[in-house]
Amino acid sequence: MVRPLLLKSFYISIIFLAGAISCKKSALDATSNDVIPQVNVNFQVDINNPIYSKLTVDGGYVYVDGEGARGIILVHDFSGEYFALERNCPYQPSHSCAQVTVEKSGVSIKCGSYKGSDFTACCGSQFKLNGDLLQGPSKYSLKQYTVTKNGSLLSVTN
Repeated sequence: MVRPLLLKSFYISIIFLAGAISCKKSALDATSNDVIPQVNVNFQVDINNPIYSKLTVDGGYVYVDGEGARGIILVHDFSGEYFALERNCPYQPSHSCAQVTVEKSGVSIKCGSYKGSDFTACCGSQFKLNGDLLQGPSKYSLKQYTVTKNGSLLSVTN
């Protein structure tokens, strides 16, 4: 009699544990940014090169086309750190306009693009210069790539 009760308790524990694990996985999925296509990123820029000279000052940024899913923004933020951010907006990333742009003031990144001085919004999401989500329909921050600085060289990889 004790043995069937022990076996029943074991099965109930397994079912409870499986439910807890599946709930935990759902919570993780809600905060991870796996909506952007995975692409190989591996390039270097020399911040002494005039093309990248904006990266020598805090708040400076440059766009790197042809890298990442829809390009990359290299940012030297106001704390002195470097960030490599995917330009593909994480809200509806397959939409044709889902590309982020540093706003004219240089203090945040928005989903959309400029034509001259006019900004055309796509989804309305807005992000900090480090890629963290500020507001908008996106639930995710911008995808970040690893930046390593060695002298004047920045290496960007994933």
